[in-house]
Amino acid sequence: MSDEYGPIEFVVILIPDDSAVAAVLSVVGSQLDSSGVRLLDVVVIDRAVTGELTFAELSDDDLGALVLAAEGITSDEDALHLAAALPAGESALLLAIESVWLKNLTLAAGAAGGEVIHADRIPADVVNAAAATIN
Repeated sequence: MSDEYGPIEFVVILIPDDSAVAAVLSVVGSQLDSSGVRLLDVVVIDRAVTGELTFAELSDDDLGALVLAAEGITSDEDALHLAAALPAGESALLLAIESVWLKNLTLAAGAAGGEVIHADRIPADVVNAAAATIN
């Protein structure tokens, strides 16, 4: 097994149109600066009001100071699957993000003879609803 990448997750962010791409990516950039995540790939998804889908894979040249660690790692099947819920007339950013801390944990577990066998993302609204019932 290669240790080049740790587990990644796909994050789909609904945006009003592609004019919001720069604002969203600036927040991603601040997270990259803190070394919490590594940005692997970015795809802009647009669904026309007629329902037609278009995909634009961004490159380092499109991202200013941001650098993609694995440009093109997102497959066409990934993009099509994640775009299925995109309403007509809307746009979204598909980010392939590697959690650096989880990569390091996976490597440490492997070095100790173990392995991370499951990681799951719980949506923020579910976490916040559960937290509200604690007190």
